[in-house]
Amino acid sequence: MVKHYGKRIITFGVTTLALVWLFEGIEWEGVKNLGKNIEPWWLITGVGVYCLAYAARALRFQTLLPNHAIQFRDMAIITAIHNFAVRALPNPIGELAFLHETKKKNVDYPSGIAALIVYRAFDFIVIALMLLGALIPLLNSSSESIEWFVILTIAALLCGIGLIAAFSFPKSTDKIIKLGKLIPRVGQKIEEKLSRLTKAFKTLRERNVYEKTLFYSIGVWSAMFLSYICFFKAFGVEFSIWAVVLGGTIQILVNTIPNIGGIGVMEAGWFAGLSLVGIPKEIALPAALGVDLITLAGTILLGLLAITVQYGSIKEFHKIEKQWQAS
Repeated sequence: MVKHYGKRIITFGVTTLALVWLFEGIEWEGVKNLGKNIEPWWLITGVGVYCLAYAARALRFQTLLPNHAIQFRDMAIITAIHNFAVRALPNPIGELAFLHETKKKNVDYPSGIAALIVYRAFDFIVIALMLLGALIPLLNSSSESIEWFVILTIAALLCGIGLIAAFSFPKSTDKIIKLGKLIPRVGQKIEEKLSRLTKAFKTLRERNVYEKTLFYSIGVWSAMFLSYICFFKAFGVEFSIWAVVLGGTIQILVNTIPNIGGIGVMEAGWFAGLSLVGIPKEIALPAALGVDLITLAGTILLGLLAITVQYGSIKEFHKIEKQWQAS
């Protein structure tokens, strides 16, 4: 219980600080101007591409559950609920939602957890490589912040590779299981759970799903960044692809910090990246806020639609969510 409250305090603390920073730093006149000049064509195009990213996510989860024939429609619903819970609800409701929904499709927990670990690992790898490529032209810059971003990029890359490697090689998995066994009282249970998890990873290796997962991960983020570009254009803001990749990748990595909704945290990431290419705060923050509000609205709407289809009402989902938070 104390652990749950600790997570919530950190989550709400980060969210509050981020919102305070955003409200103090943003020029609201710039936000009003963005709202007045929305170009519907670019907005509609961006929404369409954003939905393609969801489709790629659903296909990726199908790939990561090779022993379970879940139809695309069902996986799309699970993906929408998962993304909604990750973005709009406190951690770790998103992961619990995915495990709960896939369990109803006869997916055992180790297979579900392995899928979550691998998808997150490939996200880290793809985003880190994109950011590293975007940072290369700035390596000769005198800015000290470049060094920190390079360190952040390498850390994310190593994290992604490490998550997969930890459960993919027999020697490393044996060591993890032995360490789990040493924990007093619960050591045997941990050993059993780790053994099941390593078997789930073994299935993924034997079914050769990593290459296909990488392909879909690239598809997910290509669609996401293309949607960012469309949304910026919808607001009449012309950022280069390089600037969008810099700002977008940094905001994605920064948003892994526990928070609710991403508002404030994501703007800080966008600003950090866009400022590296000389885009001023009065332009970067309103544009970033506009894009983040659209993606948040899309995530919530798709999530609520999926919840309605799956549960019949939001109230039923809320009851189950309370059970997750209590567990």
